Amino acid sequence: MAGKKQVGRGSGNTPLNTFLSLIPLSALLAWLVFTASGAPLSDFAGYFFGSKLILAGDYASAYDTYSLNLMISGEGFKNVFVSYTPFTPFTSVVFSPFLVFENPFFSKTIFNLTGALLFIISVYRLSRYTGSRAWISLLLPVIFFTPLKNNIAFGQAYLLLFFLLAEGFLAFEKKNNLAGGLYWGAAILFKVFPALLVFHLLLKKQYRSALWLGCATTALWIATIPFTGWEPWRHYLGLLPRLNAGELNDSFTYMFQSFYMLVKNLFVYDRLLNPAPLATMDLMFIFLVIAFKGIIFGVATGFSLGKNTTAVAAIAGWIMAAMLLSPNGSNYSLVLLVFAFLSIPQIKPRKTWLTASLLLLLAICNLPVQSFAALPHLLRYPRLYLFLLLFAVFAIALRTRFNRYAAFAVIFLLALQAWLTNRKDKDRSGYLLLKEKHILITDLFASGNRLAYSWWSGSGAGTETTDFPAPVKPLEIQDNQVMLNGKKITSGGDLKKSAFLLDEQTVIYLSDKNRGIGFYTIRMMQVPD
Repeated sequence: MAGKKQVGRGSGNTPLNTFLSLIPLSALLAWLVFTASGAPLSDFAGYFFGSKLILAGDYASAYDTYSLNLMISGEGFKNVFVSYTPFTPFTSVVFSPFLVFENPFFSKTIFNLTGALLFIISVYRLSRYTGSRAWISLLLPVIFFTPLKNNIAFGQAYLLLFFLLAEGFLAFEKKNNLAGGLYWGAAILFKVFPALLVFHLLLKKQYRSALWLGCATTALWIATIPFTGWEPWRHYLGLLPRLNAGELNDSFTYMFQSFYMLVKNLFVYDRLLNPAPLATMDLMFIFLVIAFKGIIFGVATGFSLGKNTTAVAAIAGWIMAAMLLSPNGSNYSLVLLVFAFLSIPQIKPRKTWLTASLLLLLAICNLPVQSFAALPHLLRYPRLYLFLLLFAVFAIALRTRFNRYAAFAVIFLLALQAWLTNRKDKDRSGYLLLKEKHILITDLFASGNRLAYSWWSGSGAGTETTDFPAPVKPLEIQDNQVMLNGKKITSGGDLKKSAFLLDEQTVIYLSDKNRGIGFYTIRMMQVPD
């Protein structure tokens, strides 16, 4: 597959030593699973209850944040606030074995145990493949302590994703294209972004492996249809462009620590979510994002084509590239950097790059980014800057050649897409509220002679009365657009509901424009002439 195969049977790297070196990691994961057994359901509630709804045929409730949380609350679980929107329908199939347990806390424990065990197995097998010395593996629970802790505490699925990616890689290295295709196909259907690895196979002229991957992914997808149906997939694919624009619960959050969010906060104005950007320059935002993606892709292409890049280092480079390209970041996803961790000892000159890279990994994985919230905006992204530095160190150490042709191709295609899709915004609506007290408004109604709304948060539901007069007439919504006198008066792909004529001149409705999908607020517009 990629570069040189490193089997590594050097002094001190026996199977027994590798096994013994993973005892601290195993002990840490066992302790984390035990302590998390009585912890809140956290993110696992979204996986568990959302998957139940998908498999029961109610995908609309699963992908509607309010309906999902209302269902969870109705089951007696309080202080839960989750969303199923980021997850593909394939997720429900992955979680189906864990749904046989009626108690979600017990299910979470079994899921964590399964993920931890599979993670340890793959780390062992990947360590044997790379020939990593035993002392390197001893550092793994130290460097990756926080991502491992958060995966287990939140009931996240990145340990399982690591297993799929690692086992797929090892299968392809052994020319077992069927197994490799199934592992990576499952990873793609599960989290989407591993699809970037297809470029690696094509660049290495592993056309047969790429074909097997395409066929396996398609076969796995078809196999899920009897369980999920087609409609959830159609709905999810419709949401995917917005997910790729970082529209989760907060579409301007610095917590994602992504380049996309950095420049969005710098150059995109939003009266409620980003009222004070450095400058309101939407074109600058688009230009910088496109240029950044081209540069990252050009470097990643160099990993695959580099003569000094080992197989696992090339995969590690592409995984880092995929994480940098994503607008959405998380601490628990950083366990995927174990690929880079295990490939670092192969880089020469070993001592210099080993020390620098390990220190960078330690900081990236354990830096509390929330502590930077009060700093000026440019200083709120320490993990992003350290991640970019690690990516650069990795590329320099491997003497990676930047592929300008790949970079220019990506920039050209993305610029063409932006030109075709980012037409002049015809939406004439704006926010009704001057300040936002709640991130999810669920309905509009009259309270006496005033407009009121209901809301939902992690603590439950509530209502709020505004200073605006009560609406005078409900309006119909067709094809996700507000209708007035038989005509559509809104446009755009934002989700809309609860539309009213506030007075003779003003229309109000709930919309999730420029927000997390399904996280509604009140928008208003003047009645068209």
